[in-house]
Amino acid sequence: MAFDREKISQSYQNFIIRKIYFIMYKFLKGNTFIFIYLLYLIIVIFNLNSCYFWDNIAITSKEAHLFFDGDITNIFTQSKQPFIGSVTAALWSLFGYKLWVSHVLILIFSFFLVYNTQKLVELLKLNQYTGLIILIPLAEPTVLSQILIASPDVLLLAFFVMGLRALLEKSKIQLAVSIIFLGLISNRGMFASAVLFLTYFVVNFIYTKEKAFFAWIYSNAVPILAVVISLLYNFILLTARKWEIVTPEYSNHYLPPASINQIIRHGAEFSLRLLENGRIFMFGFAALVLYYFVKSKRKLTDYERTLLIVFAAHLSIYVVFIFISSMPFSARYFLPFYFTLSLLIFSLLQRTILNKRIKLIAALILLFQFTGNLWVYPDVVAKSWDCTLAHYPYYELRNECFSYIDEKQIDYADVSGGFCFYSDRKYVELLEGNKLVNSEQNRKYYIYSNISNPTDEEMALFSDKTKWEVEKSFSKWPVKVVLYRQKK
Repeated sequence: MAFDREKISQSYQNFIIRKIYFIMYKFLKGNTFIFIYLLYLIIVIFNLNSCYFWDNIAITSKEAHLFFDGDITNIFTQSKQPFIGSVTAALWSLFGYKLWVSHVLILIFSFFLVYNTQKLVELLKLNQYTGLIILIPLAEPTVLSQILIASPDVLLLAFFVMGLRALLEKSKIQLAVSIIFLGLISNRGMFASAVLFLTYFVVNFIYTKEKAFFAWIYSNAVPILAVVISLLYNFILLTARKWEIVTPEYSNHYLPPASINQIIRHGAEFSLRLLENGRIFMFGFAALVLYYFVKSKRKLTDYERTLLIVFAAHLSIYVVFIFISSMPFSARYFLPFYFTLSLLIFSLLQRTILNKRIKLIAALILLFQFTGNLWVYPDVVAKSWDCTLAHYPYYELRNECFSYIDEKQIDYADVSGGFCFYSDRKYVELLEGNKLVNSEQNRKYYIYSNISNPTDEEMALFSDKTKWEVEKSFSKWPVKVVLYRQKK
């Protein structure tokens, strides 16, 4: 009797794959939230002393120093909301001037995020598939990266999910708390709070029509009062800043596009940030589920309709910015509606012919999302490094670079660098002493890195060997840091 070794080998591989999947599914089914809590805890523990990164240097550290150093007279002139800075400064005063303070703060709110997500899954009756589905929005590369860098976007997402839960539970107090805190966190938080309240209005007044308008206002005084408080707070901030939304160096972000070509490029950037880091598979799958759901002629449940309105309204706001501004997009901007889409699609999926493949589909999405941490573009294409774990070697390479500068006793007055390297190290690493790195390119030394997303002109400048030479190079895939020395 002859045996087909190739078929036997293939069957054995399939058997092993099925066994691995079965073990993973059984574990996650009953322990998903414990797994997520532990995952977030491990990320924070291993990065308790990691420095501030990306926009977090300005959003958290610089504003916190205004309060901590007693320089609150200038707080209203800052481009971002002062809430995170004031909370961080207060915690520094209580627990010490340490980096771990910010990381622990974000860990607490990441647990708050997981808790509210668990409640949402219960409301949507996705419990049968919790093990895999819940990992899609909570273990997405951008979410994990925000936790790693202690980003205020974790707070934004946590209070957004709280608001989403409030919409489904029709909890006016929870919605009010969500709206107030979203308005405190950032301008994008204001957008999120506006979406939540407008959805609440549409679902509970326009669709139901159970009460007259003024009667509805009276019965919903709590969330309406929250909206008024949030608007008043932001009005006071804008008035104090003389209606400057951002500081002058970022004012060009809100200039309208100069041409059709710029709008097209802006739209392309929007699409890239929306779909990058493994999200593209989820959006493609979402289109497939919507096709089958519409084809089946089924109706949306009240919960699904609410999620759809939130997703469409939130997405529409950022689509509008393609045409009215030059604002650079980041993958983290899309966290709220990627979260909403994930829950909506799997709720719909349960009622389509794809239902039998739901576990396989969730596993594939998770696998593709994980690869998002490995997405690295050529240097000519800017990357949202703060939205992927791919930036992780930056911390080690940064320390090596500055250790070399200190070891060689290079004067900081002679050192400049790109984004994430220029600034006073006091704001980045909470170091004492005058260690200010400038941004000008006319100093003797320049710290160049792909983390900084250098422009075409900068890449051309530092590749010119007649003007600059390598003093010391540090690299660990996919991050590289080069200390250049200007030739005399």
